[in-house]
Amino acid sequence: MNNCLVCNESKFKFIFCFYSQILPNRFRSLKICKSCGHIQIHPIFEPLEYAGINDLYFKKVYKNVTNSVNNENSNLKKALTVWNYVEPFCFKGMKVLDIGAGEGWSKDLLKDYDVDYDFIEHVDLLSEKILDTGGKKVANSIEDDISSNYGKYDLILFRHVLEHLLNPREAVEKCGFLLKETGKLYLEVPNGIPATSENISKIRKKGFITSFVRPIHISYFCVENIEFLTSLYGLHPVILDVKN
Repeated sequence: MNNCLVCNESKFKFIFCFYSQILPNRFRSLKICKSCGHIQIHPIFEPLEYAGINDLYFKKVYKNVTNSVNNENSNLKKALTVWNYVEPFCFKGMKVLDIGAGEGWSKDLLKDYDVDYDFIEHVDLLSEKILDTGGKKVANSIEDDISSNYGKYDLILFRHVLEHLLNPREAVEKCGFLLKETGKLYLEVPNGIPATSENISKIRKKGFITSFVRPIHISYFCVENIEFLTSLYGLHPVILDVKN
């Protein structure tokens, strides 16, 4: 499975090779599709290999989920950022799907709108936290069969998940089916554009691995390939913000 995950072509240009201890074979490459410009890990993980890597990484990250002050402050900062973009589209009683809901802070964000809140979350510990506050779990993954919910949602929140998926094209297509005709998709991904003279200082400050290469990321997105991917399925992309 080494064709482009967006256009299915098989001609790539090598970018570089990287190393990670959580990868079974330690080394992987990043390559760019010559046809559509999509950047992805190469070779692509086999499904079982991929599941093991994600379990290893996310169980480590979330094994001690707490309500610490630092954690609450981080969630508040993320919530306010999202709120600035989605507030104009919110209304009382709307139906919301949160894909990769994490600790469910977006549910708190929408509490004044009395929303019908569904969520998708792989990590059991995080799912339990949201279920305890009245959220409804739809699936573990956007890759599961959720066709019974097609045409249901006024708003889908899809933050920092697409870059992890083995089939990002199918995930975007599903979002189109899940939305009502007037529904909105809020899609947020890391900016995977390579270093330039304008952004190199931020990359140096954050660290190269944090800013660009992550062993659990399958795809790397920028404005151009997000616009291309979303427009394939009848969505009308509007770029709200670009940060390095």
